[in-house]
Amino acid sequence: MKYTIISTFFVIIFLFFCNTILVQSQSDKVLLTINGDPIYKREFERLYNKHIEESLNETKSPKEFLELFIDLKLKVKEAKALRFDTTTQFLHELNNYRKQLVIPYLFDKKEKTRLAKEAYERLKTEIHIKLILVRVDTYASAADSLIAYRKAMNIRRNIMSGVDFETVARRTSDDPSVSKNGGDWWYVSVFRLPYTLENYIYQAEKGTLSMPIRTENGYYIVRIMDKRPARGELKVAHIMISLPSNADSLQQYQAKQRIDTAYTKLRLGESFEELVKQYSNDKSTCENKGELPWLRTGYSAREFEKQAFALKNKGDFTKVFRTSWGWHIVRLIDRKAIYPYENIKQKLYSLVENDSRILISKHKTVNKLKKTYNYEDYRKLTEFYFVVDTTIFDGKWNIEKANDIDEVMFLLAGKSYTQQDFAAFLEQNQIRSRRMPIDIFVNQKYRNFVSERILAEEERHIETKNEEFRYLMQEFYDGILLFAIVDQQIWSKAENDSVGQYNHYKSFSDRFLNIPSYELAVFSYSDETALKELRKILKKKNLSPKEVEAKINKKKPNRCKLIEDGVFDTNSDLVQKNLTNIKKTQKKEIIELKTDKKLIFVANIFSPSPLPYQEVKWLVLADYQVELERKWNMKLRKKYDIKINKSVLSEIK
Repeated sequence: MKYTIISTFFVIIFLFFCNTILVQSQSDKVLLTINGDPIYKREFERLYNKHIEESLNETKSPKEFLELFIDLKLKVKEAKALRFDTTTQFLHELNNYRKQLVIPYLFDKKEKTRLAKEAYERLKTEIHIKLILVRVDTYASAADSLIAYRKAMNIRRNIMSGVDFETVARRTSDDPSVSKNGGDWWYVSVFRLPYTLENYIYQAEKGTLSMPIRTENGYYIVRIMDKRPARGELKVAHIMISLPSNADSLQQYQAKQRIDTAYTKLRLGESFEELVKQYSNDKSTCENKGELPWLRTGYSAREFEKQAFALKNKGDFTKVFRTSWGWHIVRLIDRKAIYPYENIKQKLYSLVENDSRILISKHKTVNKLKKTYNYEDYRKLTEFYFVVDTTIFDGKWNIEKANDIDEVMFLLAGKSYTQQDFAAFLEQNQIRSRRMPIDIFVNQKYRNFVSERILAEEERHIETKNEEFRYLMQEFYDGILLFAIVDQQIWSKAENDSVGQYNHYKSFSDRFLNIPSYELAVFSYSDETALKELRKILKKKNLSPKEVEAKINKKKPNRCKLIEDGVFDTNSDLVQKNLTNIKKTQKKEIIELKTDKKLIFVANIFSPSPLPYQEVKWLVLADYQVELERKWNMKLRKKYDIKINKSVLSEIK
């Protein structure tokens, strides 16, 4: 187990990353040297600016932060001196990070930005559509595709001739949702449909009936019913009485009675949250005051959206209404418009990267890189139409079937890729998959093979071409080294040194003290006479609080009452409420609270004392780690020669 309680230095350095520069421009100034090796101003500034922007606590001056930065650089240098960067574990971990980090940097950034901005503009509009799907496989033969296209055209002619869209949809559509919606998808927005179909609906005019649109699912016929400005998002809560689809008449009657009762109580002013607890049987929300995730058009039942978006003011609630899920009462909590582009840019990038539209960016990148790396294609695919057979769809194709072919298929960056290279790619990447014509399969895999090799070539050069990625990889490079050496020198060393931990406790026992505490008694009194008598007894008699109470009340009952007594530390409510007064007292003193007719008797004061070792072992370990690091930092500063260019440091603000 590695402890997370570590020094301020390590928290700051790791959270805000660290060393980021592999290649420096000639104009960059040297901020400091360690054993003659230069460290540049720009590298430090990047890290310092992150500290300023992201620090949750008080920010440090450049001079203060430089001390932490130097400690980091010394640790990384020491890790390299001990050859941590040559271990198999380090190289494997760094390579895994690189594979994950490099992907976004390989694709055309301008195109990705264009797609993100396009998606943002489309977010502003909601489109009511009806659609019919004629399903045909992505890799269907030309003959099968033609049959599907003709079927789609016949459907379109029927609708154009006046046959009701829903009637045609229920009879012909392969869309699984048609049985519920009759082909009416209500209002949709960006990222809800295949990208080709999305492009059409945002370009077409209201009332248009499309020609068949080919997508990976088949041919779509789409009618544009309406377009409207996006309504933003709602935060709502609901009371829901769910009903199974096969509910009998008794179940339906009982559900309606239950929701009506809840609605009546709500109108009479009872708490919505309490009614959720009493009546709602929606398990996903009843423990959360009935609250649902933020609601957007197109992501819920149509009637639910209609009712929710009709609410005007926060706190308003709907009448009882029904959806396919059951009965509902919905209350509006909040609403928000679409955020500015800059606020959701990163989310849009992520959505684009995980959507089919990223293939556009990939395709443009590959085509551009073909020119960069002097790609020449000789194809030589015909032979594969004969040596590849249907065993490949079962994941059982063997490269030996291609032993007799080995011509060059393409050149890339001066290197030739042969038919044997492609055959090896086919064998290594085969999986069980649906069957398709061999020529279509081979052509698709060849495109993948070429793209993979081109992107691999770009990946080999990405550090020299992309400054941002270069910085990022250096951050991970140093971060992995830092973890490894701190684990060896601090974490594991401290954790396994039980003698060292105990000796640290003995040497610094004043760091592991209990908190101050007070022996107190709180009395209430009936009048001034009782107060005077109470003061006198507490000052002169050595009686317990109970004995004091009994003595005061001996002549006349209820003149004095002991409210509470005992030992209270500084975190207790009693001490916190009266902290200022209690801290100023000595033992055997009285604090009067005349407004409340009470007094507090401070019987004793207990100063902080060392806690038993067994109670604070984990604190001792954490503190021991900090102490080991402090000594290690001093040792490294003596080992390495550090020179700071103060004039360059003064330029950093």
